[in-house]
Amino acid sequence: MPEFIEVISLTGFEILPLKNEHLIVYENFEFPAQNRDPFDRLLISVATYEEATVISKDDKFKFYHSDINVIW
Repeated sequence: MPEFIEVISLTGFEILPLKNEHLIVYENFEFPAQNRDPFDRLLISVATYEEATVISKDDKFKFYHSDINVIW
């Protein structure tokens, strides 16, 4: 695991801690019924709050293009 963390740091990415604000977004976000995956929902909540881009090939992320920037 330390190698993974080092590679993330060297490539300029950042590991974000989970914040209370992320959970507030999660609680108040109107998720579409087509995506019930709790991890996807958490990822969307974090990306919404942080104004971050999500890189995913998962087709379910197409439901969030108006809320967040999705690449792939």
